[in-house]
Amino acid sequence: MNAGVSGFKNAIVTKGIVVTCGLVSLVLAARGDAKAYNLSYQKIAQRLELWRLVVSPLVFTSLPELLFGLYLLYFFRVFERQAGSIKYLFFVFFTTSVSTFLELVFLFTLKGMFRDGYFGYGPPRVEDGPRVSGKGGDWRLFPASLSWFSDDSSFISSIRLNSGPTGLIFSSFVLFFFDVPVSIRFKLLGIKVSEKSFVYLIGLQLLLWSRMHSMIPGICGIIAGFIYRCDLGGIQEIGFSSGAFRRMAWRVSPFFSGISSEMASRMNNNRASEPVNEPTNRPQENDMPVRAERIFELMAQGHSQKDATMALMLCHNDSRAAHDYLTRK
Repeated sequence: MNAGVSGFKNAIVTKGIVVTCGLVSLVLAARGDAKAYNLSYQKIAQRLELWRLVVSPLVFTSLPELLFGLYLLYFFRVFERQAGSIKYLFFVFFTTSVSTFLELVFLFTLKGMFRDGYFGYGPPRVEDGPRVSGKGGDWRLFPASLSWFSDDSSFISSIRLNSGPTGLIFSSFVLFFFDVPVSIRFKLLGIKVSEKSFVYLIGLQLLLWSRMHSMIPGICGIIAGFIYRCDLGGIQEIGFSSGAFRRMAWRVSPFFSGISSEMASRMNNNRASEPVNEPTNRPQENDMPVRAERIFELMAQGHSQKDATMALMLCHNDSRAAHDYLTRK
């Protein structure tokens, strides 16, 4: 599969995520604190360290996860190029929030199941744990020293989920599976594979690297991706039309797009003072003015001001159609 031109052209949100996650993970790894920023029942429910809900999705806890994860984030920049930066920004926010919420549900549900002894039957005593009858008497299913089923089980409280941007990555795998067609098929050691198979192998490595600690966030990310792709409640249209995400993209894009803050401020002032219905003197097929906000959106995705203005004139001020036109061009 061809992910498009190399680099982060037309992928400003992806660039911000890769740079932020990479720098934060490397700094914390150098300090030896990367694994201390994961999610656990003890830290969230007992210590009330709610800041972890924001920091944890930014931190890879090991070097292999960092390498695999950053490559997949970079590879999936194709979705930002197809949907546009604003819609992709909402996709990032939605899937990360939903997957983090599902991880919390898992931790609290698991704690409740073990505390109540599987759906309300009370925790069995450790010394009288599960047994099976056989020759020579009863046999324990596990040693009495294990305290997995005790009410104050340290095993459950110590479960740590290595979140990082795993939810976003595996939500992108849902789009990758359903929306990206296979272009090349070939045989490898007698097995039919495609160019997408290598991406799946990298994802499998990331999913299984820390066993349950990475599998649960990955599964939560897949569920979040399904919710987004099924467009439950029209969530995709809500995200695209949300003015909050447009304003957010407007504010943060100069830091990653290469556009100076002075230019962004000047375009913002022009946008506020520009008449809404007054036509411009530029030759165009319609009487609608080319909005400075639309031009900035396309420039934030990597297009020049000249190309963005021309595309908006040809596409009747439709930023999505203009982006598609410039991408094909």
